[in-house]
Amino acid sequence: VQTCALPISPFFEHLRNVSGQLPPSGTLDQLISRDKDQGLKIALSWLVIKPSVDRINQITCYVDTYLRQYQEALSPITSYLSIVNNFLKDSYKHLRFDNTGALQVDIGQSRLIPLNSLSSGESQIVVLITHLAFNPAARSANVFIVDEPELSLHLAWQELFVTAVQEASPSMQIILATHSPSIIQIGRAHV
Repeated sequence: VQTCALPISPFFEHLRNVSGQLPPSGTLDQLISRDKDQGLKIALSWLVIKPSVDRINQITCYVDTYLRQYQEALSPITSYLSIVNNFLKDSYKHLRFDNTGALQVDIGQSRLIPLNSLSSGESQIVVLITHLAFNPAARSANVFIVDEPELSLHLAWQELFVTAVQEASPSMQIILATHSPSIIQIGRAHV
């Protein structure tokens, strides 16, 4: 943990003491008119602290804006990982991006396996959701057609399939040719 070179606590303690003595509403003139010496002391302390308080408020606004923009920028990746990891959770696998942006499969206790070690069903889901979530051509298309998406997907994943495809690309029309009652049933619920 990195610590600040300057002690911050005394400043905030002083700020709390001064601001606690300020009138809840009104002006510094009213404070001074009640008790001139004490009022002047509090008013002077406040005038000295106020530029720092204004700067702290400005920095807080910058940080809030940055965090909001960061979350907005990260939203597609967060959504993508949530969709894919919903499929992988039963096998205790977890897809994640490392610090370099490479896609990794974590199998617990930070043990990583390559993507090509996934089963055919897992690979199918990763490829399909990645395509829908990040391929600009797929995102701008109006229709997504899949023939027998249930191949290599066990029953629980078949039940997740339609919802996952819709979450990955919400504005796309989906056409499925399937023999899976699970996909048909879930698909009807979303029509």
